[in-house]
Amino acid sequence: MSNLKQMKAGIAVVFVALVAYMVVDPMLSREVFTTEPKRLFPVLALLGIVASALCVWILRRAESPAGEATMVGVMLGLTIGAAGYPTALHLNRLLDGAGLKSYEYRVVLAEPVVFEPVESGLPKIDYFKRTAYWERMGSDARITVKLRRGAFGFWQFNIDDIVTDIRRFQRGEKPQLGVTPPAPAGDAPKP
Repeated sequence: MSNLKQMKAGIAVVFVALVAYMVVDPMLSREVFTTEPKRLFPVLALLGIVASALCVWILRRAESPAGEATMVGVMLGLTIGAAGYPTALHLNRLLDGAGLKSYEYRVVLAEPVVFEPVESGLPKIDYFKRTAYWERMGSDARITVKLRRGAFGFWQFNIDDIVTDIRRFQRGEKPQLGVTPPAPAGDAPKP
């Protein structure tokens, strides 16, 4: 019977650690997916189902009541599947051989703010809420975004420079990002 208690305690520790990871990681992570990686979701669901079934099987072999084993298994499976999302983001980054590259994006004032790539073949990004920071840029402003296409083929971008500039703006300091390109020479207004 003490073996069953040890298993339950171990599962509880794993569960709490995974929940803490899912809460803390988004606050510390400086890279995010450019769009939801929809093809990742079936993999995460399968991971959660396998973990859930394995947990139920282990607990039932240790003579845990069926209802309790099922509930613990489902909770652990959901948690493992959900924790796979930030883990995939980190693995995509860590296994990427090319690293971050800077690309120019046009800022479209929408809700949320949309970054449209100037160069073709890059993903559109709609991550930031429309605020006074973005409003100050006006139409056709440009911003440099650091992107990577990681080992799993998912695009992700580094938010560090942008978040730092937003905080600078919120403190009343002059922002560094968001430049409106000069009009071509032929389009200059006539005196």
